[in-house]
Amino acid sequence: MQIQTTRSNWWFLLPIFLNICGGVIAYFVLRHDDPQKAKNCLILGAVLLAIPIALSLGLEAIPALD
Repeated sequence: MQIQTTRSNWWFLLPIFLNICGGVIAYFVLRHDDPQKAKNCLILGAVLLAIPIALSLGLEAIPALD
């Protein structure tokens, strides 16, 4: 039986500032101590990377005003 320790919520700042790279770093640091927080950091990094990509693709589809 594994003992799960909780880690600080400050780890969520890493994916916020570094997107997917920060999410991957946080995941590998937290995966043994707090697997749920590690997964959430990885997902947060991926979502924060996908948002600007989706916005840029969406704005590209809007015709330019002349």
